[in-house]
Amino acid sequence: MQTTALLAKLAAFLPATFLLAQISVAQEAEQATPQEPPPTAGWLVYEVYNSEGIDAAITRFRELLADESGEHAFLEREFITIGSSMMLGRGKRDDAIRFLPLVVEKFPESSMAWFGLGSAHLAFGDKDQAVACITRAASLDPASTHLDWMRRHLDSLMDAAKRNYEGPGDFEPGEVMPITGPYLGQDPPGKTPKQFAPGIVGSPINEFSITFSPDGKEIYFSRARVGVLVCRWTDEGWTAPKLMTLNPEGDADEPSVAPDGKTILFNFRNRAKGQNERIIHIAPRAGDGWGEHKELFSGMYATQTRSGTIYYTIITGRPDYGVIGRVQPTAEGGYTEAEVIGGGVNTPSLDAHPWIDPDERFLIFDSNRPPGTPGSAPGPTYNCLYICFRSDNDTWGEAICLHDHLDIPRWVGQSCLSPDGKYLFYSYLDDMYWVSAEGLLDLRGE
Repeated sequence: MQTTALLAKLAAFLPATFLLAQISVAQEAEQATPQEPPPTAGWLVYEVYNSEGIDAAITRFRELLADESGEHAFLEREFITIGSSMMLGRGKRDDAIRFLPLVVEKFPESSMAWFGLGSAHLAFGDKDQAVACITRAASLDPASTHLDWMRRHLDSLMDAAKRNYEGPGDFEPGEVMPITGPYLGQDPPGKTPKQFAPGIVGSPINEFSITFSPDGKEIYFSRARVGVLVCRWTDEGWTAPKLMTLNPEGDADEPSVAPDGKTILFNFRNRAKGQNERIIHIAPRAGDGWGEHKELFSGMYATQTRSGTIYYTIITGRPDYGVIGRVQPTAEGGYTEAEVIGGGVNTPSLDAHPWIDPDERFLIFDSNRPPGTPGSAPGPTYNCLYICFRSDNDTWGEAICLHDHLDIPRWVGQSCLSPDGKYLFYSYLDDMYWVSAEGLLDLRGE
């Protein structure tokens, strides 16, 4: 197995925007080359780490560094991904803090390598080292507002990381905790974003994609390589996160409860059977859970309106890898052909993860469109959140970059609004964050 296989495995732990390009290029290279090239150094280290652990992986890393033949390519992003996602993103911070300094040593001019090491120090609560690494990363990428945002909010990030590792204490999954009040009893954020429920929703593993029942008493979210978890607000208190089996054949992710609470959409791909294509499924409400699911169509991150129209990411090939489309329910119980959304929603870049307003007034999504594209903010290409408003004649206005109006960093995605419309939720640094959505609809007048 070589670069493509490694990247395909790693794609489960990172947003698609981070690895799709590398996977596609690697696949094309393999198809064009009759004889497989030697495995990359990253793949060899990854294999050893998975089978023998961190000590053996470090030894193998140093052996490959000493190999002057150049047979095994050292790909910077592979090593960063192994240290940041396969180690730190899986909660193996002891391994990450030993491995990432080697990555920095090999790639000393890599902003991403220094950022990864800084994140590991954050997880350990080592503020001085975290500041030093993130400052170094920022100096190598001075246009990065993302790194500047991290430095300004370092104390809250460190506190959240500490609580992530502490977890929900001694409570078993589904057990009632002494926590009451809306939104898991968390103090609501103002204009400054906060991590949502660190130690409960947040953990040392990657959390992404959150959704709520209409009354706010059920919270569903995705945890990488685990599946969809649920917390419920009972008369005694909130329950600790528990795995929700939406598909008995394997892990689901990216859940989205309908505005009326009667159905839930989610993604599924049966990795055990070698299925890599994401398929959107729907399941009806059944008591306090969900009934038998039904396969709909390929795609990811689907949300729906009150009338049942589904907005989702249509996964495409190069050059954009993804566009935002919609399907509408038919009288026969099916859906219309997919329609690609126009206006400012889609560009030649990746546009994905649409959250549609229940009344279809506006759409919030993320995009890595380059600077200069209408609706984009100045600066380098990063995944940013945008909002587009829909007119009465079903046309869409230009995209408005939310980073210009809210104190949120770049490199965020998979957003949604709370059922009451008061808070914007999004994923960032492998956790879920929330911020006041006050004034969001006022942007329509711009």
